[in-house]
Amino acid sequence: MQDGDNEPQVLVEDDGELENIASNFKFVPWQSVAVAFPTPLIVDTRTYHPRGTPLEQVNRLLDDVAALVGDGELRPDDGKNLHDRLTLARVALENGSVRAAIVSLTTFQAQLVPLIARDRLERDITLSLNFEAKALESWLEQGLR
Repeated sequence: MQDGDNEPQVLVEDDGELENIASNFKFVPWQSVAVAFPTPLIVDTRTYHPRGTPLEQVNRLLDDVAALVGDGELRPDDGKNLHDRLTLARVALENGSVRAAIVSLTTFQAQLVPLIARDRLERDITLSLNFEAKALESWLEQGLR
């Protein structure tokens, strides 16, 4: 948020109004904002994720791997290995085995590393896949706590 009120003020005219250009942004915990409403907002960090459900996220990763193979960015054998690991994660989630899904996601990430070293996949693409898998893994781990 921006408060518009730092001291000492540095006032300048802007369309006939004086503005303090010494203002800056402040970081405030979301919980502090949520409780400031007349009816406090619910802060739910466990049941909603902006990237979708864990299954939707795994399916999106599977689609990404398939698209990379289809575009020739990823060799079919490397794509199959990554696809197989993600499929294990999806099956584990479908069966309610979060720990097994986490292990599969960790292995998926480990399989990405040699692809960069052997110039089989661009670094930026590999990092993107890795970050997406790590974000899902972290979210699943939070649910176990």
